[in-house]
Formats: sequence, C-alpha cells, structure tokens
Amino acid sequence: MKPSSNSLDFSLAELAARVGGTVDGDGGVRIRSAAPIETAGPDQICFVANDKYLKDLETTTAGA
Repeated sequence: MKPSSNSLDFSLAELAARVGGTVDGDGGVRIRSAAPIETAGPDQICFVANDKYLKDLETTTAGA
C-alpha cells in the first residue's frame, strides 16, 4: 500500500528493505507511524539511541 501524505502503512519487511536493514522476527507487522518507546503501540516503530532506555524494551508495546 502506498502511504498518503499524512500516514504510513508499510510492513516491517518493506521498511527494512528501504533502509538496507534486516528483520529479526515477523516482517509482516504493519507499521503506521513512529513513537517514543514509552508510548509506542503495536502499529508503531521506535528506536533506542541511549542506553538509559534499554530497560523499556522489556515493557514496550511497540510493534518494532
């Protein structure tokens, strides 16, 4: 599905391919936006750039 100007709708595998990355897990997970690790939901992606947020990996509900 092609995203509109206001939203995304990509599989995790599609996003990984666009940035030259790989998926460790379910590449079919649908991602519709990005969010902070503390608030991300199942259709959102987040990232950890600081070690102080590693603890949040255990409790996040982020899709990726």
